[in-house]
Amino acid sequence: MPTKNFKCLKIKQNGKIMYLIPMEAEDLIKFSRINRYRPDLDWIHADQGYQRQEEARYKKLRSFMERSDRLLPTSYTLNSRDGIQYNEDTSEIILDTENKPYMVDGQHRRAGLAYAIDKSSSDPDHQKSIKNFVMPVIIISGLDKVDEMKQFKIINDTQKKIRTDLVNAILTQIERTLGEQEIPDPEKWKVVCQDTTHRLNSDADSPWKDLVILPGEAPITQAQRKQNPGLEHAKIIKSTSFTTSLKPIYYLLTGFGLLKGKTLEEHSQHIAEIAKEYWNALKELNNGNDIFQNPGDYVLQKTPGMFSLHMLLKKLLPRMFAAHEEWNKENFISRLKNAPDTHNPEFWDKTGDGAARFGSMKGFAELSDTLWDQLFE
Repeated sequence: MPTKNFKCLKIKQNGKIMYLIPMEAEDLIKFSRINRYRPDLDWIHADQGYQRQEEARYKKLRSFMERSDRLLPTSYTLNSRDGIQYNEDTSEIILDTENKPYMVDGQHRRAGLAYAIDKSSSDPDHQKSIKNFVMPVIIISGLDKVDEMKQFKIINDTQKKIRTDLVNAILTQIERTLGEQEIPDPEKWKVVCQDTTHRLNSDADSPWKDLVILPGEAPITQAQRKQNPGLEHAKIIKSTSFTTSLKPIYYLLTGFGLLKGKTLEEHSQHIAEIAKEYWNALKELNNGNDIFQNPGDYVLQKTPGMFSLHMLLKKLLPRMFAAHEEWNKENFISRLKNAPDTHNPEFWDKTGDGAARFGSMKGFAELSDTLWDQLFE
């Protein structure tokens, strides 16, 4: 087990111990790790993380490292969940490669340094200069995983914007680990609707199975879709958009008192079941065409259709509730069959002048109104 001693400055802040260390780039990479968010794992799985995959912009650091006047004064923040061995006599800490601290802030810069080192392999002297490049590193000692995630959110909320879907995923993990009392009331809808999105994307009986780009997943590029025709109809909607489209339904059910006394997890179960019945009704109505077989060719399961049809669902639920109709597939079919455009492939064609021409929230509302009017003509 490789270990190394590092000279440091010990700092105590609000009861927490931190160490300020001058660390070479090679050591930073060697003695740190990334706790990645994995869409395939449950919210509370022991291996579930919170960091997204690095975006390609990290490669830009390579050209900066080529400069003779390079200067990177911004510190990196790490956390050792099991605490740090500190020698008071020598003012040193010991790090080992089997129990690496987790990178809280600086993930992309770390990836950029690793990329610059790798790409300079043909010039050993230059590569060595990058490996030995010294940067300020702060290692927090003893935060648990949840507090580490909270610190990540705080740093990124105050310094730079992180992807909304990742913030929602972090909130959901915190809620599942510590309880919903840890989630401010204005943010509870994010937990419920993010979890609802995950449920609909993972349920084999859901028309949304594997169509949502979840937190931590990179969007499929047009080049990738061209190279692999099987990807043409995969991952066609962003998690943030889907989650946001469900927000009005969450508040509608909350206003009805139908979620009272239930946990946030039960809220998402309830909304997911309603949404699945609704979308399966739309799928059955479209059984004679290929809208749901080739969703990438239509906008029904992209932002125009998703937002407008969820707006329509919000209007439809109270009407059915007042008529004592259960919110199930059969009753949704009975209602939706009266709106011909809900099962008209030409109307939803992505190259047509029907639903595809609506490209804003105002347009989605107009589209929803059009479908609503059809229901009662």
